[in-house]
Amino acid sequence: MELAYYRNEKENVENKLEFSISDIEEAKEVIREALERGEYPIISVPVQYVDAVKKGIKPHSTWIGEKIIAGTILREPYSPSNEERVFFRIKTTPDKVLPRFTGPDKKFYGVVVFKGPIEPDQIEPV
Repeated sequence: MELAYYRNEKENVENKLEFSISDIEEAKEVIREALERGEYPIISVPVQYVDAVKKGIKPHSTWIGEKIIAGTILREPYSPSNEERVFFRIKTTPDKVLPRFTGPDKKFYGVVVFKGPIEPDQIEPV
């Protein structure tokens, strides 16, 4: 399995999401349509945890105290410029992913949260 390693300055991923959504049903529809077209969410993982991903991914604590697995769809994946990360495509279905409303205006900008763990066969290197 060959993995792609990127830093922000090395790889500029086009931001595909050019709108913000405040309605949860509309956000779910955008996600469903993207998945039907084969556009799957992307998660980024710090390079030191790559081997652990091969066993699947379980929700983990975040800075806001929730246990979640978050990713992005139709937008640039999370990739801080000071950290080397590996990107994985998550092959999922609409019933296993939810929109996450973010920012000060609490809108959907392409951040998603996965329901439950992600199994190894759903994870594909980008």
